[in-house]
Amino acid sequence: MARYASILLTVTTLVAIVQNIAEAKSVIQEPSSVTERVVTNIDSVYNGAPLDYRYNESDSNSLGNPVSSPGCPKSDEGYPWVYYGSPPKCFLAGQQGPCEEDQSLFVKSDSPDGFCNCNCFEGGKVDSKKEQDQFCMGITKEFVFMPARGKCYTIYEQGPCKEDEWLVKMTNSSANGAAEFAHCEKRKCPVGEIPFGEDNNGNTNCGPPMKFLASPVSIPRNQCESDGMKYSELLQKCVLQFSFNIP
Repeated sequence: MARYASILLTVTTLVAIVQNIAEAKSVIQEPSSVTERVVTNIDSVYNGAPLDYRYNESDSNSLGNPVSSPGCPKSDEGYPWVYYGSPPKCFLAGQQGPCEEDQSLFVKSDSPDGFCNCNCFEGGKVDSKKEQDQFCMGITKEFVFMPARGKCYTIYEQGPCKEDEWLVKMTNSSANGAAEFAHCEKRKCPVGEIPFGEDNNGNTNCGPPMKFLASPVSIPRNQCESDGMKYSELLQKCVLQFSFNIP
């Protein structure tokens, strides 16, 4: 019996040694950190890039520029990669990425997470100091930023309204001039449709939103800097200087 126990102990020891050697090899073959992680595949902009915590851009950034969230690829011309979704993946800020049409992914200055917001405001920014609602026209729909709520909503959709209501654009005339604001009222069209005037009987004509196509403006690569922009090799186009959006 003692002999069998000795043999079993020897085998157990050998197995432990083999496991230790395998783990040591894996440590050598799998570095604990990487010094560079640059995305060159445009598909990652749309579908996201996986997290790899061996890379942390903040470890190599000493200029105070915006950096990608830990585990995300290196920022692209000042635009960081941020977390979005569950489980999270890395998406490039300033692009549509996982967001809906007429929206872009933005990043808060105090969070590694990104959030989707309206992209039709000039430069992707709205003035949070203004008290009145601010409107902009996207490709298919009109949007409003409501400072009181700190959020962007779509006109003729439910937004912050009740289930049987939608958000509409109103004009309030006063001695100081006309002011536009968003207002909740009873929905007049099915979900997904917007009003197009009324018929002779006063009934609302409804239909799907029309797409307004803008002519794309192509800026030569060598003109980027003179126009205050940078050229992104990943996106193959000029991009504006990055700035943190609100809220």
